This record gives sequence, C-alpha cells and structure tokens, in this order.
Amino acid sequence: MNTATFPGRFWDAIQRAWQSVLLNITLLVLAVLASAATLLILGFLINLFIQGHLMGNGPTSLGGLAVFLSLVGYYIVGIPALLICTLLWLAYRASRAARARAHARPNDPQARRSKFSYDLPGPPL
Repeated sequence: MNTATFPGRFWDAIQRAWQSVLLNITLLVLAVLASAATLLILGFLINLFIQGHLMGNGPTSLGGLAVFLSLVGYYIVGIPALLICTLLWLAYRASRAARARAHARPNDPQARRSKFSYDLPGPPL
C-alpha cells in the first residue's frame, strides 16, 4: 500500500461525510420550513373560505368574493406549496437512505436489501 496518498484519501472521505451530513441537515430544515409555510397558507385559505360562507349572500356582502379568492388561492398557491413540501421530504428521505447505504458494512446482506423485499419459502432460485 502506498502510504503517500493515504492522508489525502482520508481527508476526502471526511469531507464527503460532512457534505452528506450538511445536505441532510439542510434538506431537513427546508422540509420543516416548507411544511410550516404550507400549514400557514392552507390555514389562511380555509379561514377565508369559512368566513366567506359565514358572510352570506347579501347584495353588499363580500362572501362570494372571499370564497372565490380562497379557491383561486388554493389552486395558485396551495397546490404548489404542497408539491414543494412533498418533494423536499422525498429528497430528505432519499439522502438519508443513500447515506445509510454508503455507511453500511459491505458484507452485510441486510444492508443492500430493500425494505420491500421479502424472503419467500422454497428452494433458492
């Protein structure tokens, strides 16, 4: 073994590990913030919808406008916020799974296995 390149490889491995940790932390923080923002947006739109129904249908009432704005806001702001939140949580889960696979023992048969694979009884194929 050539020991001249060992320190370089060692520091590269440490740098990759820290990058993985920072990526996981960043994705977790972004996913939590996106979830909080989505809850806030949907809460406001639900409140606007309920208030619009409670206002009634009088000639000077703004109830119809409030209901309309809540539905338009849901389609323009609510659905994209839900999609962003979902994508961030999926990215966080994928980064955690990749990190777990990278740090698994190489000869461990459970490490490379999907959680959806099952051992079926019978002779091996």
